Amino acid sequence: MPSARGHALTPLWADHTRRAKRGEPTARGRQYLHEMSRLVLRSNGVVDKFIGDAIVAFWNAPKPVRDHPNVACHTALMSLQRLKLLQRGTAPVHRCGFEVATTHR
Repeated sequence: MPSARGHALTPLWADHTRRAKRGEPTARGRQYLHEMSRLVLRSNGVVDKFIGDAIVAFWNAPKPVRDHPNVACHTALMSLQRLKLLQRGTAPVHRCGFEVATTHR
């Protein structure tokens, strides 16, 4: 996905859904989105927006991020680790799907 300046971007969509019902996130879902946002920011990514229980983020703009496709994938994997920790000791009622895409010029 090229940015307005022609740099390659790596967007990430993380859809965190409750198994029983989609819509506004639960308290645990909000906590997960907060943790996911922290992971994105720590990896020099930008949180673009939240759509219900999903987060949209990207890397390599406005500041360049070296090896941004791998950084985005690593962030997705780290967020799955956080989800497991948040669900420890409780029934897993959430699932998370990811999509990472990139283009190179």
